[in-house]
Amino acid sequence: MTDMQAALGRSQLRRIETMKAQRLETVRYYNDCLAGYVEVPDFNEDVHYHLYAIHLKNQTQRDKLKAYLLRKGIETQIHYKPIYLEKWYQEEGWQEGLCPKAEAFWKTELSLPLHNNLTKEDERYVADCVRFGIGKYSH
Repeated sequence: MTDMQAALGRSQLRRIETMKAQRLETVRYYNDCLAGYVEVPDFNEDVHYHLYAIHLKNQTQRDKLKAYLLRKGIETQIHYKPIYLEKWYQEEGWQEGLCPKAEAFWKTELSLPLHNNLTKEDERYVADCVRFGIGKYSH
């Protein structure tokens, strides 16, 4: 770690409780707005959320919602692809189906924006677009 990285880390630690509180507010808001539309993460005040991962019915719905949200200006991410599904591992003989629960998680997971620069309007826009997109791609 460089001196610059250490200084940045120390300055961030001074704000960690404020940053955690902001994220908890966003997670609580998303959960309130999205429960019943998608599977939302359990809320726990002791967690410092770095991701907000929702789960959809299947990979097709997830991919369509991801594309729809991008068209609406909302960047999302897909996390935790099982490493053995990467090309090198496949070439070495690792096969799909090794960890079916991990694969199912990856195929239905979508991470929504969660950072300390989100405004209440941003949160509302994301939640509204997710709900609309779910309605549009629920088939």
